[in-house]
Amino acid sequence: RLDAYLRGRLNSLRSLQPIAPRGAVAVTSLDQVESARIELEMRRRVGRDKQLVRDELAELATANPDNPAVLAEWALAERDLAQSADEPDDAAVEAAVDAVLAINPDHARMNVLKSEFLLDRKERDLETVRQLLNRAAASDPGDPLPAIALYESYLGAGERPPVEVVNGLILAFRRVPEAHDVRVKLAYALVNEGLTGQAIQLVEFLAADPHAGEWGRRVLADLRAIQLRSAGT
Repeated sequence: RLDAYLRGRLNSLRSLQPIAPRGAVAVTSLDQVESARIELEMRRRVGRDKQLVRDELAELATANPDNPAVLAEWALAERDLAQSADEPDDAAVEAAVDAVLAINPDHARMNVLKSEFLLDRKERDLETVRQLLNRAAASDPGDPLPAIALYESYLGAGERPPVEVVNGLILAFRRVPEAHDVRVKLAYALVNEGLTGQAIQLVEFLAADPHAGEWGRRVLADLRAIQLRSAGT
């Protein structure tokens, strides 16, 4: 069926009438600061001139020290610059994250970033890490990253994630089904819950992907081997 689908033609519909978008549509006037922030955010996401974008965001943050959205964008720019540097300035990134959390302790993405710094330390405070991630998940339920990071905090510590954490990973995957790494994480989480058959079904989609199929087939072979071992054959 998959081969027939791939060889088939794409179906499309045409309408002579305008198609109304789903949900509410609102037009909002932005002030000068928010306009500048959004422009810099778009430039940051493009990934060019990271140093210049960081410098301009740092200047905007200095001029607006009580604006958590501006400070958060500056922190993300610091992170992007650090990730591309031969000698990353992690202290600058963490200082920017702390500046956001000082005025908005519930900022979801900044709590995730702060948890990453805590995990990188020699003496990990997993309780604090998970408190930060739970706070992030509660403050922005639509963001899948806190749930994924919370699940990984258990794996990294060699601990079995609680059922509610696995359920959080399932919800996160539903929000980003196109994320192959999340799909694979969930597949192995299902294996740990004794649901190897469902894990295999989840990865069969990835195995048929034209771009990530090789990885998907390796994972699929591993899952099938686990299934055979579990069956005692």
